[in-house]
Amino acid sequence: MSYIVFARKWRPQAFDDIIGQEYITTTLRNAIKQDRVAHAYLFCGPRGIGKTTTARLLAKALNCEKGPTPTPCNTCVSCKEITEAGSVDIIEIDGASNRGVDEIRNIRENVRFSPQQGRFKIYIIDEVHMLTSEAFNALLKTLEEPPAHVKFIFATTAPYKVPATILSRCQRFNFRRLSTKDIAQKLNKIAKQENVDIEEPAVFAIVKAASGSMRDAESLLDQLATYCKNNITIKDVNRVLGSVEEQTISDFAQHILDKDTSAAIKLINSMIDEGVDANQFILSLIEYFRSAMLIKEGKQLNHLLDISKDEIENIGKQTRSLTREDMLYILYNLINTSSNMRRAASAKILLELLAVKLSQKESIVSLDEIMKRLASLEQNAGARENITSPATPVKHSIKEQHAGRVEPPVPTARAEDKTDDIQTASIGDTPALDADTALYRIREVMPQAIKNIKQEKIYIASCLSEGRLVSFKDNILTIGFSKENNFHKESLEKVKNTKLIEEHISKLLNTGISLQFIIIKDDTSQPINSQKEEQPKSQQPEKNPLKKVLSDPIIKTALDIFDGNVMRFM
Repeated sequence: MSYIVFARKWRPQAFDDIIGQEYITTTLRNAIKQDRVAHAYLFCGPRGIGKTTTARLLAKALNCEKGPTPTPCNTCVSCKEITEAGSVDIIEIDGASNRGVDEIRNIRENVRFSPQQGRFKIYIIDEVHMLTSEAFNALLKTLEEPPAHVKFIFATTAPYKVPATILSRCQRFNFRRLSTKDIAQKLNKIAKQENVDIEEPAVFAIVKAASGSMRDAESLLDQLATYCKNNITIKDVNRVLGSVEEQTISDFAQHILDKDTSAAIKLINSMIDEGVDANQFILSLIEYFRSAMLIKEGKQLNHLLDISKDEIENIGKQTRSLTREDMLYILYNLINTSSNMRRAASAKILLELLAVKLSQKESIVSLDEIMKRLASLEQNAGARENITSPATPVKHSIKEQHAGRVEPPVPTARAEDKTDDIQTASIGDTPALDADTALYRIREVMPQAIKNIKQEKIYIASCLSEGRLVSFKDNILTIGFSKENNFHKESLEKVKNTKLIEEHISKLLNTGISLQFIIIKDDTSQPINSQKEEQPKSQQPEKNPLKKVLSDPIIKTALDIFDGNVMRFM
């Protein structure tokens, strides 16, 4: 008997043998038990995960001499013929090579005839998405109302290419990509049955190369068993697959962590001289640091890694000093280098540049850490100010604050009066704004006031933004509107609207004000949102603002911590 490859020899012969697709096999078995088998199925998913195998098992279950049964016997004539792909009632069609309308017309004509041996005539069309539009149209009517003895099973890796008219006539099952654990268990089982000795790292290397495909993994195992004479090591896997040894990747990562640029460049040149593919090296590095990133995030993500437990532990120890930002920086540079290699004349030069860039990088401080440091600086600066400031805080007018003059607090006659004042005080009881600096200060806070009002009443904020600051006298702010905006003025003059605006502006100014709205004849006043009003003399900046900024203790400390320099000041 001719040799049978592992992928065919170890193909599942019962629904229980299919791994990783439990919900699909359970649904099909229940459908057979309850006599609710649909006339058309669509099996979707990546290659090599069991779509065609499941279709054959369904056909076997329906045509078994002891069936229909969810557990075909695999001993009757019908089961054996289906296993050997020799049943005349099971027609398997390759949609890629039989994609025309003529082939589909032949199917439409042949479905009228009864099966020769089994109960059902079953059409299995693989890669059905490759059929032409005319072929799909020819299939529609037959697919919707086929004879009772006909079943259709379609398989595809690209369900989005299948017309909606076909999808609506089928029961769709989405096959998922197999997990690392599932494939590794199946490979170990096959190796044991075939008397093949294989190292655990070699198993995971095969699983990684298979990318979730059981068929690919079985084919690789078969190839390696032949090459290694049933004794497979990780070095043999790397040699056959052309992948980079784990130790080489680990050594390069260590050179980066140690900031040993020369050692990293020497390793690259030695690796290239030995014939290692540069693209494969970059992909292995990406996989390595991707594993390190997931390990850093917690053990709950270890099941996503296609590596052994020992490798997980080693990678975690080696990259423990890296922050999340460091790993992201390294991965971004690796991915960019991999992309640039496709159009580069010399891959070795790109790898050397990458080694220099990664090994010379300083540790990146996260934004959260920066904010914590700044908050600490502010607290320290505040503590120093409290030492030299009066024990009792005093509110002052804007003019006094800018002039630098502080009036002592006026003592109250009785403690009872103080309590009453606290309970009955309002924003309007605070000292009046000085007219000399008031308009400038009001213009500063008006954009924020409008923004705050907008969160409560968008329309009021919109009306207010059309106004213009006219004057401020005796704590009364006058806002003017043109004749065209008289409706806005009337809307704001309503008591509840005026009160809302006064509260927001007073809160920002830290003093109470009143509002009045007028109609202005000319349009020479500046709009509320304008920032072009000249600052009053008391608030004009010094001639040398840079000197003033750098004298701030917080700025000084920040420059010391981050080793900063002033590159430009505007």
